[in-house]
Amino acid sequence: MNEPIEPHAVDPLTAAVSSPPTDRVASLDHVTKDRNVELAKSLARWQRFVAMIIIGLAILVLGNYVVVFATGEAAGIVPFLFSFAISAISVIVIYVLPSVFLWRAAGASRQFANQPNSNSWAQLIYQQAKFWQVTGIIVLVCFGMMIGLMGLMLLLTIVGFSSFP
Repeated sequence: MNEPIEPHAVDPLTAAVSSPPTDRVASLDHVTKDRNVELAKSLARWQRFVAMIIIGLAILVLGNYVVVFATGEAAGIVPFLFSFAISAISVIVIYVLPSVFLWRAAGASRQFANQPNSNSWAQLIYQQAKFWQVTGIIVLVCFGMMIGLMGLMLLLTIVGFSSFP
């Protein structure tokens, strides 16, 4: 009666709608409960590790400004502070924000590993989806800004060359 189901034999869209949710993790997939818990623990470790690396990169990026200011290479205090502020905002959006969502996903993974039930599984999937949603939006915005800046550079190049005889 509890025979494993072949993964290719189940349509995930109709299976999710037709079968009522239960608190048995083993019913979530053909993988056993113990395997799901071990995977969640491993996922949580990697999520936290990557989140710490991303935060470390953010510290390195902002640390460059400290080095420039300390060596006296800054062009002046006002341009330096303006540049630092723009970079700090960029670092917060590009590095810190996804890191926070990834850290939350790691917490949900750890929660699932400690209390494996359908609610903690749903929370794990929700947090992971939010991380990828935020990361995807940031990538799309950065891509759009890159295309816009390339267009602006092209326009300025055309205007610059057309003004010379």
